[in-house]
Amino acid sequence: MLQEIKDYLDSIRRNAVNAALAKNVNEYGVCVKIVSDCEEAVLSLFRKLDREYWKLWEQFEQAQVKIERCKEIFKDIREASSDIYALRKAEQALQELEEAK
Repeated sequence: MLQEIKDYLDSIRRNAVNAALAKNVNEYGVCVKIVSDCEEAVLSLFRKLDREYWKLWEQFEQAQVKIERCKEIFKDIREASSDIYALRKAEQALQELEEAK
């Protein structure tokens, strides 16, 4: 898309020069029309880029929310694992006490 914009800008420059050097009204009109069409195409591409930017921004924000949720889940898993480890240690200690009787 950036190359397309660059090509349109190059065309605008060339046709602006051609319009300045035009030998008659028809040549001038054609050059001005091309410049106008190119300007509109560039604006259209920028609008498209803007839409894509905001779409990607929204996806990024959604991904951030998912990442935060995953962090919370991993934290919960770590805490649960720690609790399970402590429970197993307590069960083992209780079993050792019962065996010692």
